[in-house]
Amino acid sequence: MGSESILEFRSVSKVFGGGGGVKAVNDITFSIGKGESLAIMGPSGSGKSTILNLAAGLDTPTSGSILVRGKDISNLSDRELTGLRRTEIGMVFQTFNLLPTLTALENVSLPLRLQGISQKESERRSDELLGIVGLSERRSHLPDEMSGGERQRVAIARAIVANPALLLADEPTGNLDTASGIKVLETISHLNEEYGTSVVLVTHDRGAASYCGSVMTIVDGRLGASAETARERQ
Repeated sequence: MGSESILEFRSVSKVFGGGGGVKAVNDITFSIGKGESLAIMGPSGSGKSTILNLAAGLDTPTSGSILVRGKDISNLSDRELTGLRRTEIGMVFQTFNLLPTLTALENVSLPLRLQGISQKESERRSDELLGIVGLSERRSHLPDEMSGGERQRVAIARAIVANPALLLADEPTGNLDTASGIKVLETISHLNEEYGTSVVLVTHDRGAASYCGSVMTIVDGRLGASAETARERQ
């Protein structure tokens, strides 16, 4: 178990539509330490993606508190939240979200350029990350010149280029074929093991969940069973 808490939910609830609305997240408490990986599983509409949005500060809890590296993000301004996402939280989505007019190298280096880091240093770090995800030869390709699996690995490289403490991945293999999905999961697992990046992976796939150190289930917004799993290795 990691000694430093990276993400902590304390009795978090999220209600959409006011007091009589839908309770998407219902009194959830959990934490993930440095270098740990957690898969959140559950059926569609169970609240999995809402948990990730809350963890990223893209949404605010109706009650409870969310801490990232000990800091309650509910008290942060929009500007502070943007800064937090640039430095502490990497995000990967099912839909890649790459900029279509930028090359793989340019997409990966963009977060660093937005931080004011020089082009030379941004490209050096981005080249390194593209090598780690196995895409050095694709550095000059545009997104529509790459396969879905390659685009997702570019998205992962972009998400962790600023060395975030936490990687949030929302169904990252949802639009991929089986072989590409395995490569993406192996990439995330490698980053977790070799670089100590804490990972929260939302998935409905038990095979994908097996790449994480522990699994948490969500049913109707409530925390279900939590079980340790052995990592599956190919």
